[in-house]
Amino acid sequence: MNPTPAATLANLAAQVGIAIDADIAGRLVAYLEALLALNEEVNLTAIRTLEEGISRHLVDGLAVGLHVADIGTTPGTALDIGTGGGFPAVPMAALLRTCRVTALDGTRKKTEAVRKLAASAGIPLTVRWGRAEELAASADPLRGTTDLVTLRAVAPLAKVVGLAAPFLRRGGHLVAWKSRTITEAELAEGIAIARSRRLERLPDIDYEAGQPARLIRFRRLP
Repeated sequence: MNPTPAATLANLAAQVGIAIDADIAGRLVAYLEALLALNEEVNLTAIRTLEEGISRHLVDGLAVGLHVADIGTTPGTALDIGTGGGFPAVPMAALLRTCRVTALDGTRKKTEAVRKLAASAGIPLTVRWGRAEELAASADPLRGTTDLVTLRAVAPLAKVVGLAAPFLRRGGHLVAWKSRTITEAELAEGIAIARSRRLERLPDIDYEAGQPARLIRFRRLP
């Protein structure tokens, strides 16, 4: 008998080093199934199959757990900038149950869809429509108060750092999803911008979720 999609997700997550229970796996698969169905009307992802979505979206998003395990504490608040179809915000909210996760995107149709789908799957998530640059220039409550800022497949590393830095509290962490083939030039530029924003680099975390991936991490200095 073939494993269920939820069992497949749990097995793949375990291979990455993330343990999830049946409830989390079931909610995430339900979210993904609904997203793929809605994708015919709203362009939420380029992925079209449940199998690919499990590895490329769900397991990839759950990899944030590797960072949390490394620092030894669960963040109280998290902000996912450019969340698109809800990744990694949705897997992060399902995994880190005590963390208040906010998903931010500049496309209203996407934020409305993610809000609806997350609620339907029973995954607690705050969803906001807006641009990070505009929120950073305002007196938004997220500015300078967030424990963890995440960005996945959004922009070159230097821009990622620039987008994230205004929202981090002192001691807060930035986690950026990147390919292991990131160029030395992109990496060097990103590190330089990070230093100018008083962010220190933490060791990268490499893992495999359908393809080789890397978490590039920074911490805002006290």
